[in-house]
Amino acid sequence: MTTFSARLIAWTVLVFVTGALLSACGFRFRGDVQLPFQSVYVMAGNYNSFSAEIKRQLASGNKTRVAERPEDAQVVLEILSETQQKQILSLSSGGKVREFELLYTIRFRLSGADRRDWIAPTDLTLRRDYTFDDRAQIAKESEEANLLRDMKNDALQMFMRRLERARPPVTS
Repeated sequence: MTTFSARLIAWTVLVFVTGALLSACGFRFRGDVQLPFQSVYVMAGNYNSFSAEIKRQLASGNKTRVAERPEDAQVVLEILSETQQKQILSLSSGGKVREFELLYTIRFRLSGADRRDWIAPTDLTLRRDYTFDDRAQIAKESEEANLLRDMKNDALQMFMRRLERARPPVTS
């Protein structure tokens, strides 16, 4: 057997063993979210950019149907608020801003057709700090916009994982 074919066999075995170990521990690639409900109505103001992203995420590659009316859905997802804040973290000795903190918060609730909570009102808050230099204001404004965009994407992924773990309330 040649050195090349011995290496090929070794790599093949390594790939299969790694795959077997990863599947045994429950690992799976991010992809389609398996939601525990068949249909959802998203209730939010039209101004809410997060709700538009949620609807797009739910409609793409997901088995859950986005309903047009709340009475046609198994659950109702209410986006109660979406807020962005910018706070000063530190100042220089001359009183100029050195650091800012960005806060992005989504408040939501998931309830069934019977109005009982699957997920009680919950806040998802993300924070990012960045340094500020007024000599590079345009670059720092661009950095802030990029941070906000990334925070929204992170919030959406966290939100979808939270929906995936939602369970109907226990009836007594």
